[in-house]
Amino acid sequence: MGAVLDAPQHSPMRALSYILILVLVAAGRLYMIHKGYVKVYIRYPAVNQYVHLYPEDVLPWHPHPLEGQFTTNQRLKAVRLFEGEMDGSESVIVAPDGRAMMLNKYGGVFEAFEQPDGSFELNRTAKAWLGPGRPLGAAFDADGNMIICDALKGILKLERDTHRVVILTNRVSHSSPLGPDTPIIYANDLDVAKDGSIYFTTSIDIHLHR
Repeated sequence: MGAVLDAPQHSPMRALSYILILVLVAAGRLYMIHKGYVKVYIRYPAVNQYVHLYPEDVLPWHPHPLEGQFTTNQRLKAVRLFEGEMDGSESVIVAPDGRAMMLNKYGGVFEAFEQPDGSFELNRTAKAWLGPGRPLGAAFDADGNMIICDALKGILKLERDTHRVVILTNRVSHSSPLGPDTPIIYANDLDVAKDGSIYFTTSIDIHLHR
């Protein structure tokens, strides 16, 4: 239940208190005012709740100053990178050597390098091409190969040294508890476990039929 405001007589706070009471009365029926409480007819689940007149200095429009660990900072301030340069990139993954790797919606694999001032410089020449499809989520395996979800082709691997593209699978494994040995449709995102197992998600739960 909300709070009715307590403030010096004839102040805007007192006027606001009366307005709130009138709103509550209009919403239901006012039963009684007793010892600073207003009993109001309120529908389920707030039946028989009360509104109390709280001191003005504890209300939200008189907040305490943000000090100590609550001091405002810019640690999580977002910075837009490569706006207008990367088209449809859904993932940014960091290579073991610190490069930021991205895939655009045309299958291009691009890399960006961190600069001394903390910014990133994009290499506008694609490092590799995945071919027709729609790459989405990606991650590195223990050997530095890029494992990629492709909405059309399934789970791909971009080999670290040769840049050869390998379709690892387009079907769910036989041992999977969910949809074993079914086609992978619209692979979306993935992660690679330390033992090399690949866990992935799809964005469809209805199998397509021809």
